[in-house]
Parts: sequence; structure tokens; C-alpha cells
Amino acid sequence: LRDVYKRQASKRSGRVYLTPGLRNDLSWWAAVLGRAPDREWPIPKRPSSEWPELTTDASLTGCGVTWEGTGYHGEWVHPSAASSGDMTYLEARAAEEGAKLAAEGGRDFTFTTDNQALAHSLLRRRAKSERVNGVIRRILLLLSSRRLAFQVRWIPTGENRAADALSRGNGTPEGMPTRSLGRLPT
Repeated sequence: LRDVYKRQASKRSGRVYLTPGLRNDLSWWAAVLGRAPDREWPIPKRPSSEWPELTTDASLTGCGVTWEGTGYHGEWVHPSAASSGDMTYLEARAAEEGAKLAAEGGRDFTFTTDNQALAHSLLRRRAKSERVNGVIRRILLLLSSRRLAFQVRWIPTGENRAADALSRGNGTPEGMPTRSLGRLPT
């Protein structure tokens, strides 16, 4: 909002005009913050160095998630609807599926991804793409409703082998149990 104000003030206009997109964002944030009893993000229950790691990855055919020693694989219902230009969206959808698993466990966690755009968007709590913004909103709403905190960590693609293999349906490292997330909408 500070940036909007500065832009409008520099035009020497007496009014600040909000675009429909900005109005939607503001009403969404007001609703989320209005539900929180203390109107703040949850206070972590333990040091972040002890948080379990949630690793996610997406491919054009599905998503892979590793959480607490188990690998999860989901297949996109309409893989043809996704294109290589939508990878950040697919990565965000994989993160959303992972966030659902973390929320079930009721534990603060570390999001780990090899997609820099997603890592940046999760840190900023917003993205340039409206489609990705919608997914990030759902993630934030889910986690705030469960009073869960998270941190974000980016890793190079080469270090994301397990989730990458799961997203492509190529199995997992030996000894890692796997479960199916089923067919997922894109």
C-alpha cells in the first residue's frame, strides 16, 4: 500500500484509486486477518532449525512431495492443460498439496523448493501471476487457520532428487515409503 500511496502522491492527486485486483487483494487480507484472534501470524512453537522439511517439485505430468520420511506422488488430471510456461503455477500447486500434508500434522515446517520464483513468491506472500496468487492465498489461509508457521528454503535442482523423481513418476530413493495423492486438478 505504501507503494500505491507514493505513486499516487507523486501525481499530486488528492485521491488514491484502487484497481479491482488491489481491492480483491485487500478484501482477502482483511478477511484472513479478521479471522486470526491476535491478527498476527502464528508465533513459532519451537526454533526453526528443528522444523521438519517439506520438499516439493512439479513436472508437466504430476507433483512430488517428501514429508517426514515419506514420498507422495500426484498426477495432474489434465496434464495437457499445463505448459512449460505454467511451471511456477504447477510448482505452487505441488506446494499446496504439501501444505495440506503439513497442516494435517499440525507442525510448523520448512518449505523446500528448487523453483526460485515460487520460493520468492512464498517469502513475499504474493506473486505477479494471478493464478499463482490464488494458490498462495489458499496455502496462507490453510496454514493461518491451523496457526502454523513456515519458512522457505530454495535448493538447487540437483539436491531435490526425491521430490523430482516422484513428480515424474520415476520412483524414489531406496527405503523411502511412498503414497499416492491421486489425480489432482491443475
